[in-house]
Amino acid sequence: DFKKWSVTADFTDGGFKAVINGPTLDWKINYGGPEEEMTFDGSNINITAGSHTVTIDLSEIPYKTTIE
Repeated sequence: DFKKWSVTADFTDGGFKAVINGPTLDWKINYGGPEEEMTFDGSNINITAGSHTVTIDLSEIPYKTTIE
């Protein structure tokens, strides 16, 4: 239903955002902020270095991110 996305990848210390419908240089639609309540144009979501599974859930408001 295109409301949940997951990826397992190696990350460096820092942050990220969910960018929707555009290249990463466009940033027209992006979500960030606290993992439990992502907001439009919110701050970066913090992540530590290492392999993580990140799930973005846009199936209900508030939007959420989980990092495992």
